[in-house]
Amino acid sequence: MSVKNRLVRSAAMIAAAANGRPTDEYIRIYRDLARGGVSVIITGFMIATRADARYGRQIFVYDDGYISGLERFAQAIHETDGDCRLVAQIGHGGENVSPSGIKWPFAWKSRGRALATDEVDAIVNDIADAIYRVKAAGFDGVELHGAHAYLLSSFLSPLTNQRTDRYGGSLENRVHIIRAIMDRAAKRVGPDFPIMIKVNSNDNAAGGIGPDNFPALVNEIVKTGVAALEVSGNDCLQEGIDDIDDEAYFFTGAKALDVKTPIILTGGHRHVDHIEKLLNTKEIEFIGMARPLIREPDLPGRWRKGTGADRAACISCNGCFGAIMQGKTAYCIQIA
Repeated sequence: MSVKNRLVRSAAMIAAAANGRPTDEYIRIYRDLARGGVSVIITGFMIATRADARYGRQIFVYDDGYISGLERFAQAIHETDGDCRLVAQIGHGGENVSPSGIKWPFAWKSRGRALATDEVDAIVNDIADAIYRVKAAGFDGVELHGAHAYLLSSFLSPLTNQRTDRYGGSLENRVHIIRAIMDRAAKRVGPDFPIMIKVNSNDNAAGGIGPDNFPALVNEIVKTGVAALEVSGNDCLQEGIDDIDDEAYFFTGAKALDVKTPIILTGGHRHVDHIEKLLNTKEIEFIGMARPLIREPDLPGRWRKGTGADRAACISCNGCFGAIMQGKTAYCIQIA
């Protein structure tokens, strides 16, 4: 997948779908991002399994009936900017199920019952089928959501995966769910459709993924053939990483890696000079941004032209996601 620059819109939930389908408002938000100058747009988390589809303001991809809406969405983005690549983030929320019935130490996360082996097999098939659907709809690639305490993240973490079957225990077995998805997807979409993955560099939880074991985990994941690896961390609501003066939250994890697979570093990027320094390192191929582009979707284009402020206006208050908790579409509360 060729790209026009090294800035990526990292996935962020916007809660603008209706009954699991893209609305005009949903498409407008993403068209603004395409006009704004990023090379790749990674969508908010799309739901790949029927049992996980409880929140209709997210996009569903568990059935062929959703393909037509996705086609309309992909066509709109490519008509807006034919050089902007559209990548669907796909996964499983893991709200009521888990690898081993072990609870993450986060208040928002329920324990979830342990999945049987055949149930994991079925989820693998569901995700591979969802990958086929987004390719059929005209998307340019897929990102597996393997971070932030969702289900795939729970399989990768030694804290929450203590299974004794082929999906757990050893490092190789904890990564087996990714390997199985990649193998199954290749049979559905061919070997050349780009499938990347987002992973935690640090679970921020004792016994989980952290500096001591993250490089080995990535080395095993890379063997599955992922096209790129987005480095993130923590869970989706973890506090303590929203300091306006703190940038590149997860660079420590990324710079410890020694892989040929392209690395996307997300988390806290605000200043163009800081971003340029990161992109001049040997470790980082792409920079991912989400919250700043909720407030300023045209920021990458302005930076490219050398106009406007050198620093994103986002103050990392997380009010954009607080709006979702109030039943609204994500927006910057600082300019409302």
